[in-house]
Amino acid sequence: MVEKVSPRDARHLKRLAEILDKPLLHCFIISPDPETRNISPQITAVHGLNLTHK
Repeated sequence: MVEKVSPRDARHLKRLAEILDKPLLHCFIISPDPETRNISPQITAVHGLNLTHK
């Protein structure tokens, strides 16, 4: 498993809006990368622990 997220990890999300009947406002990738990264203006990678309920 790779610890750093890359634009290649988001390759399937770029065409997702074309098959959905509603527009995508933003896409998120759950990543083991400890840093939040903007892959593109519409795609953000966040660490899974940032999403846990406290």
